[in-house]
Amino acid sequence: MKGPLMTLIYFTLIVLGVAAIWFWLMYSAGVHGTFRFRWDEWENWLLIAVILLCFGLPIRNLLVVARSKRQG
Repeated sequence: MKGPLMTLIYFTLIVLGVAAIWFWLMYSAGVHGTFRFRWDEWENWLLIAVILLCFGLPIRNLLVVARSKRQG
């Protein structure tokens, strides 16, 4: 389950997650450079969902692999 392809996929997801965090920070700063959380805009929630997916999926899979090795 953990081969070179999965490592490449995890690395790609982490890079996309870092890029999404950077984009979210730039989006939240707006044109005036003052950070504010935009509660009512769907783009904000889409970026947060992408960030959680990009970081959550590799971490979840690594935990599942570690747990299965420990139990079996």
